[in-house]
Amino acid sequence: MIQHVTSGRVRAIAVTSARRVAIAADVPTIAESGIGGFDVNPWWGILAPAATDARIVRKVNSDVAEILRTREMQEFFKAQGAEALITTPEEFQKLLVADVRKWARVVKASNARID
Repeated sequence: MIQHVTSGRVRAIAVTSARRVAIAADVPTIAESGIGGFDVNPWWGILAPAATDARIVRKVNSDVAEILRTREMQEFFKAQGAEALITTPEEFQKLLVADVRKWARVVKASNARID
């Protein structure tokens, strides 16, 4: 979407993350626009079965982190208005737990039901 913003085809009203994105630094966050504490920042991750050997998990984590640190990947993410979030498996687990808790509260507050 950022390409449409930078080309002027659409106007960005706000970004959902807690902080502004470098490629569109003049676009405020939703929190800055009046909804304090708003922070919805999409992420992608790699998951494995719980019983996966820790050495394998660390190796995959290390290899992916190495790729994400390359100039090509950094440029790719920057062009999308994104940044690579490189974490340890333990940090990623904490992120998952926090997001499940956050979105569970949102679902409960919305009274959403599955028919």
